[in-house]
Amino acid sequence: MKQFRLMAVRLAILITALTAAVLSKTVGREVAIGLLGGGIAGALAFWVTALKCERVASEGPNAVRSTALRWNVFSLGLYLVVLTWAFTLDRDTLHGFFGAAAGLFVIRGVSLLLGLTGWDQKREN
Repeated sequence: MKQFRLMAVRLAILITALTAAVLSKTVGREVAIGLLGGGIAGALAFWVTALKCERVASEGPNAVRSTALRWNVFSLGLYLVVLTWAFTLDRDTLHGFFGAAAGLFVIRGVSLLLGLTGWDQKREN
């Protein structure tokens, strides 16, 4: 689980940064800033959730109730803050908002990719 968490967050941040750099040159600065903010927030929420899942797996089912509710509220609050901030970047065309919304999904795509391909697994020769 630790290897998956580390690989997913590193790859998500890398993809987010590279995409934001390309978008800042092609589409616009607001989209790139929104994507970067959303990508970082999504990776942070994934990091915290994965850490708590590791803790629940090691401690047993008694820790599930409080941990799940608390960190879901944390993630949703973080998403709300980032989307609100991105909305203020460009109120007319909402480019920053849509960039942040897309950035929140980068970690989801990366975790799906790693889950399907197994790139995070250690290779044996």
